[in-house]
Amino acid sequence: MKIPVQLLRDGLDVVLKGIAGYKNAPNYLKCVHLTIDKTNLILRTSDTLIQVVVTKPFISEEALTALLPADIFANLISKVTKTEITLEDKGGFVYQVKADGQYKIMGMDPAFLKDISTMNTSPLVDLGTLDIADVKTGFRKVTSTVSEDLTRPNLCGIFLDGPTGKFVTADGVRLSVFKLKQPALDSIFFNSSVAKVIAGLAFSTATIHKADTYMKIELDSEIVVYSRLVDGLFPNYNMIIDKINKDAKIFVELDVETMGEALKRCAIFREQETMVFLYIQPTSVGIKVGKIGEGKEVVPAVSNVIEPMTIALNIDFLITCFDTLTKGPSRWKIIVPTAPIMIEQDDTIYSCILAPYTVEGIKA
Repeated sequence: MKIPVQLLRDGLDVVLKGIAGYKNAPNYLKCVHLTIDKTNLILRTSDTLIQVVVTKPFISEEALTALLPADIFANLISKVTKTEITLEDKGGFVYQVKADGQYKIMGMDPAFLKDISTMNTSPLVDLGTLDIADVKTGFRKVTSTVSEDLTRPNLCGIFLDGPTGKFVTADGVRLSVFKLKQPALDSIFFNSSVAKVIAGLAFSTATIHKADTYMKIELDSEIVVYSRLVDGLFPNYNMIIDKINKDAKIFVELDVETMGEALKRCAIFREQETMVFLYIQPTSVGIKVGKIGEGKEVVPAVSNVIEPMTIALNIDFLITCFDTLTKGPSRWKIIVPTAPIMIEQDDTIYSCILAPYTVEGIKA
């Protein structure tokens, strides 16, 4: 069976983003599932939580199903100089590739890899078509605050609050919210690996469907991403936002780029510390990091504070927040120094909430 090399390269570039990357992954999750029928060439990979499928139009009189080691097969296809390869099934999951030379690949039983869409018999519900540039921007802004604590599974994913059109993530001390340009028809709580896969793909539309235990995202006509849904309910994030909006007494405005660069310079002196002290005054915010060595800067700001206020935050989390914000002004909402603070852009499309450290000498 002759197969165009570029067809394989284009498909592999996509599905390799869904290959299992964790250390103890079984070998069949480190493989590419290749299926050829009379009209299509289909490539798929899975890491049990997500599955990426690419379907390319391909006319063939023969049929083939193979589970091939991804590193060997993709590496070979990337290096051959011929415009097409010949792939033959030699039996016993052994496959021969002919191109610049002859290569024997030891595969596995294709039955190992199951299509996630066959794991659930419930009907798919259409959640609508979303603008992909908007979706990618949202993923980029909220993925840094996805929890990796498996003992708290209701935080280990991305929550799409469909009716309000918001992506929301949290890890117990941080909360990120990004407002999409348009709402979805229903809410869904899915694995964050989807964001990593989609971020590197080029396409114009994303149509989302969900069932009881998985979601399906159709990207244009050739690419489909499946993801298992996260068990449990996402926490009531609106309760925190509403409280800050209602009770905030102190407001601070400062430039994102100026503050972000100052934080990174001061972070050089952090040593083993994760804490940054912020000294809020009417016309500035002071930064202090470090105990032995010390980094101190003052950033221009506008605040309604009357008495100087001190807040202690995690410097890594704060830097990540400012890296996520777009250039321009940012607005801080503060109830008291010991309560969560909200940092948002003027348009409120993106908001980040950070829980401060409780430090002796800092008063509520």
